[in-house]
Amino acid sequence: MMSDDAADRLERLERQVEDLRREVRELRDLLEPETEPEPVAPLPASPPPAPEARRPGDIKAPVPRGASKPARDVESFVGLAILGRVGIGAVVLAAVYFGQMGWTQFGPVGRVVSIYALGALIVVAGFALRARVARSYVAYLFGGGTALTYVAGVFAHLRYDMLGDAGALAALLASAALGQGLALWIGLEAMATLALGAAFAAPFLVQSPAESPVGLFALALVLHTWAAFVERTFGWHRARAVGVVGAVACGLAWYGSHTPVPSVGAICEVELLIIGVVLPDLLAAWQRVPAAAWRHHLLAAGLGVAEAAVFLFFGTGMPGTRGFGVVAAAALMGVGAALRVRGPRAGTGLARAGSLLLPLGAMVFAFQQCVVWGIAEERWHVMTALALAAVALIGVRRWTGVADAGAVVSLVMATLPVAFEERASSAAEVGFVALAAVPGLALLILGRTWLGPAVGAGGAAYLMLRGLWPAGGLAATNGGYASLALVLAAAVGVGAILRSAQAASRVLRTTGAAILCTVAVVWSVAAFSVEQGEVALVGTWPFLNWRCAASAAVVTLIAAARARMRGGEGFEQAFLAGAGLAVVYGTGLAELLDIGASWQKGPRNVAVSLYTLAVAGILLAMGFARAVPALRWVGLVGFSFVAIKVVAWDLAGVDTPYRILATGVLGLGLLGGAYAYARVKRREMS
Repeated sequence: MMSDDAADRLERLERQVEDLRREVRELRDLLEPETEPEPVAPLPASPPPAPEARRPGDIKAPVPRGASKPARDVESFVGLAILGRVGIGAVVLAAVYFGQMGWTQFGPVGRVVSIYALGALIVVAGFALRARVARSYVAYLFGGGTALTYVAGVFAHLRYDMLGDAGALAALLASAALGQGLALWIGLEAMATLALGAAFAAPFLVQSPAESPVGLFALALVLHTWAAFVERTFGWHRARAVGVVGAVACGLAWYGSHTPVPSVGAICEVELLIIGVVLPDLLAAWQRVPAAAWRHHLLAAGLGVAEAAVFLFFGTGMPGTRGFGVVAAAALMGVGAALRVRGPRAGTGLARAGSLLLPLGAMVFAFQQCVVWGIAEERWHVMTALALAAVALIGVRRWTGVADAGAVVSLVMATLPVAFEERASSAAEVGFVALAAVPGLALLILGRTWLGPAVGAGGAAYLMLRGLWPAGGLAATNGGYASLALVLAAAVGVGAILRSAQAASRVLRTTGAAILCTVAVVWSVAAFSVEQGEVALVGTWPFLNWRCAASAAVVTLIAAARARMRGGEGFEQAFLAGAGLAVVYGTGLAELLDIGASWQKGPRNVAVSLYTLAVAGILLAMGFARAVPALRWVGLVGFSFVAIKVVAWDLAGVDTPYRILATGVLGLGLLGGAYAYARVKRREMS
């Protein structure tokens, strides 16, 4: 005996064959004339026949059959889709009114049973009419009947209290399962999606007072697993989307109405829900199932955000859960490393999410460990944890493929204790700052992208200057730490420039040059803010102090950096040259002011002018000797500055002998510069 399904398919095939036969007959009538016309010789002089006069043998242009199709489609849409949906919606609404008020002859039991019976009757009608009507009409009947059974269950529990929590949940889930079965039978994704959404809504309509989320999470996982199966089997992506959103909503709704208690058990409950949601995608990536790139990115981002949320809610409140952040980060990086071979996008994204979570987990672990051990000074332990996290990230980069992002987070977090504390430097603080700079130095040396080493260099230089700089700068009792800060920051800048040659990064080279320029500016400000004898190392001898030691080291590092920057006079080299000249000029000027601290104002001004004039003359001579226009321009600017200063400032406040000295030396200096340009001009003309 032929099944109903086979009979339905046979009927559809017969209709399609009949339609094809009709179309073939119409085409044959258009292309083949009924009577063969006699050949007629053309008459050149005769006018062409009128357009209306067609002979039986003429071929008429076929009228496009699609011209009237839109009208029929609109008519079908209005008559079937709109009327069908509105009609079944009206029936469901009538049942809702009946359940609320009903007739006086019907009690609560009669109303609920009547709604169930009406739903069953409509579903049976859909089965009976499936061979005679379009599939969409059957879908309306199935959807309406399922909705009526769902409405009956809601009324039975919420309005009439006929069913307990367990019975009501079972009834609602049975209605959702009925909808799923009918949707699969007719192959309609929209109905399956709505039925799945109703299943997720059922526990919240029941309003169960259970104190544990295990049952709710188990139900959510069952429904999500079914959605994943439907997507994998039939390609129904919207049903899977409802499954993911529904499972997440169950978790959020539970903890939104219940105060989370940080414990290992609570973490395990939430983790099982998260793993159940992402497991189908992880398995698909492992099996190399083709998928859009956005799904891999969404998987990595969603799992990373979920683990970070669990960490913030459950892993930071009690010492008993202090290791969750580190464990979760390690798990993400491990899964990512395993998936990178088979699913590069998903694997790399998961590893990156773990690398971002690891510094946070390490910091919280160190804090809570200090609480457990009763340690009052947490800074060292936190800094050690962040340094170890950065080193670990770079150490496992061979397998994870990512490390720069997590190391940057470690560096940013390591700068916070240094940035917000005012303290005098000491030997212990030098070690603390060096430990805080480990993530930055690791990024500078081993970072892969251009951004990682650049951020590492900037962060390490900031830590050196901010963390080691004493309150009084070079004039402080421990002014040697200020010099050490300048030298170490300059060393970081030189390291960035040297690393840029290996990484071929202009951004990194520019970062190094900017660090060295910053060091020069900081040194200049600090050097001119000290009084006579405040920076001396040996008595009051000039040039034997922390200021000169730091400037000599900085100039040496700048010279080494410029020597490595071959291949043209870039703007970074100009910055470095300017920084070096500023340090050299400032060193001599500061020493001159220190020596002449007891002089009167007029002689000191003249001394500064003469010193500046001498430096400008040396630069001008070096510019001519080495054919460097930039040095000559700096010398000319120095000459101009001294000339203006002498005329406008120095001559007004000194006696006649100093005026003679200032103007005479100025004149000789300017004549010497002009003589050099005159020789060059003469050489060019000859």
